[in-house]
Amino acid sequence: RDVNDNAPVFDTTNEFMFRLDENVPINTLMTTFSTTDADLDKHAAVQYSLTMSGSNVGAPFVVGKFTGELRTSASLDRETTPFYTITVVASNTEDPTQESSHAVIIFVDDVNDNDPEIERSSYSAVIDEDT
Repeated sequence: RDVNDNAPVFDTTNEFMFRLDENVPINTLMTTFSTTDADLDKHAAVQYSLTMSGSNVGAPFVVGKFTGELRTSASLDRETTPFYTITVVASNTEDPTQESSHAVIIFVDDVNDNDPEIERSSYSAVIDEDT
């Protein structure tokens, strides 16, 4: 009889660093995490979650609990937040729960989304007639 004594292991094909343009649509798929678990049957079932701390609490990303799909969940703004560091957690569903985690870094790339600003409302200059 198998017991839940192994933690899920992230596959080596997973990417953990991403670059996104700040104008990507909400619900953009970034990657699908995958893991393996040496346990058998129900002890090998894995679910995914994200943890965030500090200034990254509320970061605009979600992960599918059973799919492992990492997606955007809100608009990004490079001028407000140029990068995020979040943690993806893979845990199996049986007691005692075994889990593993990995840091994910997401860089937000700037796009030309701001109109130019003119600092003064008028400009004047004197030009000689013979120039």
